[in-house]
Amino acid sequence: MTGTFSSPITEGLSMAALVASRHNPVLKALSQRLLLAGKPKKLALTVLMRKLILLANRLLKYPALFLAI
Repeated sequence: MTGTFSSPITEGLSMAALVASRHNPVLKALSQRLLLAGKPKKLALTVLMRKLILLANRLLKYPALFLAI
């Protein structure tokens, strides 16, 4: 994926999103739904990157929600 995104942070996040799209059942379903709807792979990856950021922010704001799981 080198060269497709400009910053190292974005590259790291894109790799995390790629792994999540293969191994996380919720994010895998989201990715498959986007791809079946005809969205480009890069757009699906960008959506997953944003979703990971939102999940990380939620974890920082409400850590007790994730400790209960």
